[in-house]
Amino acid sequence: MTRSPVLAALGCILCVSSVVRAELPAIDWLHEREAAFAKAGTEARPLFIFFAEVNKGARLIEMSVFDDDRVKAALKDFVCLRIDPFEHKGLAEKFNLQIAFAVGAMSVDGEAMAFSEGEFRSDEVVNTAHEALKKFGPIPTAAEIARLAASIARAERALAAKDYARASQEAQKVIRSGVRSAHQKRAREIRAEIDAAAAAALKAAMAKEAASPAGARSLYESIKNDFGGTAVAAEAAARLDALVESGVVDFRAVENAAYLAYRKALRFEKLERFADAAAAYREVTAGPTTQYTGMAQAALERLENNPAVMKAIENARDEKEAAAMYRQAEMWAANEAFAKAEGVLRRLTAEYPETSAAAKAWDMLRRLPLR
Repeated sequence: MTRSPVLAALGCILCVSSVVRAELPAIDWLHEREAAFAKAGTEARPLFIFFAEVNKGARLIEMSVFDDDRVKAALKDFVCLRIDPFEHKGLAEKFNLQIAFAVGAMSVDGEAMAFSEGEFRSDEVVNTAHEALKKFGPIPTAAEIARLAASIARAERALAAKDYARASQEAQKVIRSGVRSAHQKRAREIRAEIDAAAAAALKAAMAKEAASPAGARSLYESIKNDFGGTAVAAEAAARLDALVESGVVDFRAVENAAYLAYRKALRFEKLERFADAAAAYREVTAGPTTQYTGMAQAALERLENNPAVMKAIENARDEKEAAAMYRQAEMWAANEAFAKAEGVLRRLTAEYPETSAAAKAWDMLRRLPLR
């Protein structure tokens, strides 16, 4: 028996329809505010909130509206939260909620981005979701989130080691990304901690200057080096120059040291050892103002404005840090502390995946006698 072309086409349409429906599972509602905000922060996704009392009417809305494939598709990038507005009045007030049933979308940092209340239908929910996504911006990929997490981890380690320049650099990467996430919040907290450390360092240097002016020189130089570009660093620079002008610091010795550091920086740059060159230029700019300060600052800005050079500096630093982590893992493995070795190696491969140490780390992970 020959099959009708019309029936065959209809069969294909039904097959495609069933496949589409199979790809759109029911919305995974969360019911705990803290859990939803934590998930949205970690995954850098916006929140979609269904405000409804726990009653039969809410269940009917959930079945009729949120079971629509268009709604499911519109909410696929959201963390979905279903809560009773009377139990979460603070959140309801964010949207100026007037009645029991409503939907709203917000970012993890608290911005209410879209809202609809009343006897809403599927179209209103879809429009609310689309309006919120326009304000939220692109949803980051898993790889982008992993990079943000790695930057925060490096910033945390640098902060613990009081390497404020590195901590600030890594935090700024996350802040500049503009991704609304828990990483963004932590990056801003790290910047605040660095600012507090800078203010404390300046206060200590000023106290030292009052007791022993000559002894304050190294403290002011450290502030200029660690907190460059801040108001605190500018204040330290002015006080350092004042020490030179007052004769407390020997200007000829300062100028000679600046000359030697500048020559060293030029030599490193010629050898394409850009990280060493940048460090030597900073050595000049951190000291009192001399004829070499402006030249060193201009050279440093030239390096920092060259993407290829900055990438080379970052790669060299990553290689150095990854190699140090690999040596630490080797030490743990030699002492048969295999679980600790595994932890270090997995952190290495996550934070420095493109380094030569990462390849060795994967090899060591395969060889470790793990349970």
